Amino acid sequence: MKTACKSCGAGIDFIKTLKGRTMPVNLPPILVLTDGGECIKGYVSHWATCPTASRHRAVKKAPAEP
Repeated sequence: MKTACKSCGAGIDFIKTLKGRTMPVNLPPILVLTDGGECIKGYVSHWATCPTASRHRAVKKAPAEP
């Protein structure tokens, strides 16, 4: 599902991670050369490049005291 980031307006898509979570990624995909010499399609996480990513991060709760 190609769309635009609601914060910065950049073109993004969503992929499923190995754990089944949805992750926003930048468009277009990039080509990645593996150690074995294979060229595969890859993505850069949009959270790594979005100038407003910190607004979307969940606040971690402090651990409960014993």
